[in-house]
Amino acid sequence: MIRIVLLAAFLGLPSSAGAIVTRHDVDDSEYRIPASGFPALVDMPRSGHGVLVAPQWVITAAHTLPRSRLRKVTINGEPRRVERVVIHEG
Repeated sequence: MIRIVLLAAFLGLPSSAGAIVTRHDVDDSEYRIPASGFPALVDMPRSGHGVLVAPQWVITAAHTLPRSRLRKVTINGEPRRVERVVIHEG
């Protein structure tokens, strides 16, 4: 019984995962890329990103959308007005 409790407690502990592996002998500045390096990256309002897949179309995960109406996004450092949001039925 105690093994099950310990296993449940262990599985419940938070763990961290890095999105990139960094080396101790390389300066952090070497891992930074300017926004201009990703011209198709779209900054969503609160948190999250999308990708510009055509001149006027962005694809992103639904959880990046704000609960209220999405009015603006930022593409390559420039704010852009959102005309409409299309959500896939699935």
